[in-house]
Amino acid sequence: SCQKLLKTPVQVLFRSLSRTQRFNSGRVGRTSQTKTVENPPVSPKFVFSWRPIIKQLVFTLPFLFLVKSFTASLEIVETRYKLSGWPVKFDVYDNIWKDIIEKYLNCPDTLFNRRIIQLIAFSTTCFIGSMLLLRSERLVRMFGSSASSSFFSPITSIFLHGSVSHLACNMLALYVLTIGWHGNGPVARGSLDSMSHQHFLVFLLTTGALTSIVCNVRYLLLRSTDISVGLSGSLCALVMYELMQKPQSRVSFIFAPPDTHFSAKDAAKFVICFELVLLALSKYHRIDSVGHLVGLGFGYLYSLYGNKWWGNEIKVMTKIVDEAFEEKKSVKKKGND
Repeated sequence: SCQKLLKTPVQVLFRSLSRTQRFNSGRVGRTSQTKTVENPPVSPKFVFSWRPIIKQLVFTLPFLFLVKSFTASLEIVETRYKLSGWPVKFDVYDNIWKDIIEKYLNCPDTLFNRRIIQLIAFSTTCFIGSMLLLRSERLVRMFGSSASSSFFSPITSIFLHGSVSHLACNMLALYVLTIGWHGNGPVARGSLDSMSHQHFLVFLLTTGALTSIVCNVRYLLLRSTDISVGLSGSLCALVMYELMQKPQSRVSFIFAPPDTHFSAKDAAKFVICFELVLLALSKYHRIDSVGHLVGLGFGYLYSLYGNKWWGNEIKVMTKIVDEAFEEKKSVKKKGND
């Protein structure tokens, strides 16, 4: 009887503690008492195939193209015709956003800063809603990016976070790299100042989605069941983009001695070396260093070709928007006549 009394709480404790271990190893679900069977059948949870990644590419690339065209047309409508390009009024509670930015953050109330605060609020709301409505394990399986995930996972995984600390670190980095540097830091001057909030949204989605797909290819080749979530790939791309816009500008690090400055080009090299060190120590942490390195690579490529790519899209969409407004004016004139 004493053995039974001790055995029952130990089993309950073991099952509660092993739940996280089963989730990390890719085995989620109820566990039953195992019986000794010779040569038990093996039924893998994940089927490794190229089909999920091909589906992700087929969905993600046209989606990014449509988002780029749509946001470029919104930028033209706002800047060229001085109209609100959004079909729905997102700036509800206008005074609330203004008070948050001007009073609490001590920053100018611009559309770019508003979109950053709204993006942080949206990511936080998604995280809180996921914790209240669904189990975090189930949500990660549904919307996280992996070698066998759904076709829309490279997009949805950008706004998904695994824990409170993960969300806090990414949102703090997003704030520092945008509002903290925007118009203040020497590197931000000339890089984000010339980027509209529509262009910034396309930048985040493009670099984040492509980083997820490259990581999924790596997971498939390594036969790994890992799942990547979060905004860190896009944030690493943003770091490299800002540093390479003005490689000769002087920057400093938080933990560096005072009055110690480095060129932006040397700072980019230091960031790459730091991620390589984290990759070498990957056995001791859960940080996706490979995803960070891939994001840094896409940020470098975007610094070379991204602005030209966006400029060509603006030229194409300008012609389309001008023709649409001319047709609208002609219809109004005919109606008045």
